[in-house]
Amino acid sequence: MSGGIEIRGINDMQRNIAQAKAIIERLKLRLIVSHNAEMLSYRGFEVNNL
Repeated sequence: MSGGIEIRGINDMQRNIAQAKAIIERLKLRLIVSHNAEMLSYRGFEVNNL
């Protein structure tokens, strides 16, 4: 993870990822949300620079 942040301990992953993507789109930020199976184990996802 370079140039981004990691969010952990999320209870409702789908909703929070959707909200993060909506904020990024609305503010026209050059960011991307990424997540994988390992992050799912600790209920997390990353927000990184494009």
